[in-house]
Amino acid sequence: MEVSILAVCIILLFASIIQSQCAEARSIARMYKSKIPEEMHKKTVLNSVHKLISTEFTMDISKGETNPPFCVYPPLSPKPTSAALPPPTAMQSPPSVFRPPPISSSPPPYTKPEHVVWCVAKPTIPTSLIQQALDYACASGADCEPIKPNGLCYQPDTVLSHASYSFNSYWQRTKIGGGTCDFGGSAMLVTVDPSYDQCHFIYS
Repeated sequence: MEVSILAVCIILLFASIIQSQCAEARSIARMYKSKIPEEMHKKTVLNSVHKLISTEFTMDISKGETNPPFCVYPPLSPKPTSAALPPPTAMQSPPSVFRPPPISSSPPPYTKPEHVVWCVAKPTIPTSLIQQALDYACASGADCEPIKPNGLCYQPDTVLSHASYSFNSYWQRTKIGGGTCDFGGSAMLVTVDPSYDQCHFIYS
């Protein structure tokens, strides 16, 4: 009889222990059930925020915007702007000054040539013969303008002087083609330049 009572007591003890453990397990289960939705809600909110930030940042990049999102740490440093430089200016060279050579108001001085011969009238020939030779020279191509009145070689107004100029003019122009300084024996060659004042005897 005592053994049966002891067994019943042991059974009741185990039953109470099991019952208390079951109650504790049920309370723990209820606590976890209440926390699981809260944790899931937090995760859902974080995922939504992360997707929103990623979407906005992607849209800014596609639009060409370079402003960093507010959630980037450390913030992106802005690109340094280059200092505005003045446009280069081309160096201007000073204008070239061209000065024409001075104009001479007077002709260059006459220089007597060297090693040249001239054809002049012989002073020993009669004037009548020299006049005939003078007329022939002027009619055959000699330049007789300077021995006319008001010409540079008109003075002295003598047949000998006029004949000397016309003889030389004719001979200098024709000697290349075989012309001679003769005029019927009334002319001769000299090595001294017979030019005087403004009257210049040509040579070639």
